Amino acid sequence: MLGRGRSAAVYLARHAELGEYRAIKQAPRICGSYLNFRREAHILEAVRAPGIPRVYGVEEDWQYAYLIEEYLEGDSLYDLVSDMGHVPLATAIQYGIGVCRLINILHTARPRAVLHLDIQPKNLIIYRDTVKLIDFDRATFLGETGKIPFRYGTAGFAAPEQYAGDPPDERTDVYAIGAVLYYMWTGGCPGECASIPKGIAGWQLCRIIFSCLRRDRRKRFPSVVRLCEALERIRDGL
Repeated sequence: MLGRGRSAAVYLARHAELGEYRAIKQAPRICGSYLNFRREAHILEAVRAPGIPRVYGVEEDWQYAYLIEEYLEGDSLYDLVSDMGHVPLATAIQYGIGVCRLINILHTARPRAVLHLDIQPKNLIIYRDTVKLIDFDRATFLGETGKIPFRYGTAGFAAPEQYAGDPPDERTDVYAIGAVLYYMWTGGCPGECASIPKGIAGWQLCRIIFSCLRRDRRKRFPSVVRLCEALERIRDGL
């Protein structure tokens, strides 16, 4: 077992003939999130990119549904920060740019854009300084956001509109990226006590983070592209 979530467990499996590893998500067919499980499979099938798990198949028996995915090797960002306390500035910016690029792939997917809606440290995998994104069980196609009763996300990283009943949009994922940047840089979630970073680059990163975390989404970065450009300017100045 690799992990257990709200209604599903994820196992590491080895393909008997190919010798390759797979991640298999198992969810009870009777649970209330079964439709989310099916949606996750369709979303992953529609988005093909390095750093996002590929779907190999969906199987069912009388009790469970199984989503067979590519196994993405690495350590979660949560584990890294737990071990280190926080991530150095240059590394936090590098990882933040990586997250932005992955989310931009989702936001520009065709024929339908995808919102992840649960960008948080346990869903980000780091392998050889490359960021990978997992756990799409709260993701949705942009045009379907008004049809879904809730998409709460993870406390500390979910945007205010996810709890207010307002339909999420691309800026909802921007908020979560800002919360992840805050977590990497300070070791805590937004709202928790954290030391103030020193140096010009540190203050620049703070301004970016708090622009992402504005309660009024109209005051956030309008897209992950604009957020990524701001991070790249800090990186280029280091």
